[in-house]
Amino acid sequence: MNELTLYQNETFDLHQVDRIAEHHLNEKDHKGIYTYLSDSTQLALYTEDGILMLRFLLTDQGLIPMTVNGDKLMDSTSVWRKNDNIQQ
Repeated sequence: MNELTLYQNETFDLHQVDRIAEHHLNEKDHKGIYTYLSDSTQLALYTEDGILMLRFLLTDQGLIPMTVNGDKLMDSTSVWRKNDNIQQ
C-alpha cells in the first residue's frame, strides 16, 4: 500500500507499507519535494536533500512508476492513485 500526499508548497508525504494479509511489514515514511516534468506528463519525487527517488508517468488512470532515468515504465499494471485535491 502506498499513500502519496502532494501539498501546494511542492512537498510530499509518502507512507509505504508492505502487507501480507493483516500483517504490516517494512513500514516507511518519506518526505521530500516534487516537480512535474516533460510538459506535466511526468511527476518526480525527490528526497529533502535533492536525490531523485521516484518517477511516474501521469495518466488518466493514475500514476505509473517509471525507471528513475525515465526512459521506460517499470510495470504498467501497477498504477498508483493520484489525489486531485492537493492539500495545503
